[in-house]
Amino acid sequence: MRIAARIALRITLTGLGLLIAGAKLLGQTTDTPQTTPQAQQTAQTQDEITAVPNRPTFASTAETVQRGVFEIEYGFEAARSHQNVNGLLKWGMFKNLELWFLNLPMERDAGVAGIGDSGAGFKLGIISQKKTVPKIAVLYVALLPTATNGLGSGATGHFVNILVSKDFKTPF
Repeated sequence: MRIAARIALRITLTGLGLLIAGAKLLGQTTDTPQTTPQAQQTAQTQDEITAVPNRPTFASTAETVQRGVFEIEYGFEAARSHQNVNGLLKWGMFKNLELWFLNLPMERDAGVAGIGDSGAGFKLGIISQKKTVPKIAVLYVALLPTATNGLGSGATGHFVNILVSKDFKTPF
């Protein structure tokens, strides 16, 4: 169990390191020359950040977060004999590649409480959305047995998903 706790700590510290590195990258600015209002408006449009929400236990879209963007998502699961807090950290490494770190910092199952399993992986966009073609991506995650107190799977696991998403314009 001590080994699992060490692994969980290392994974958590790696996630925090990615958060700090992403914040530093986003904090760096370059001097820009004076531009016209029309050019400023175009620049603002290009600099907009679009959120790409996922619920790893419910739904994941084929969309990837923008390059240099770091997203943090946490949620709850609750049932009579099982509760947990589940988290997902995503970092847009390149245009169509995001790195994932999943963790269950708190889990309670049948009266036993502790830290749950963790996972690390990536989502790679392989086909961009076009007028009639949906966005297609591959999601790979390696599950790591970092749980304490007999929780979790107790073994390393892997999963691969093919994700397909399509945005439709609404008539409103």
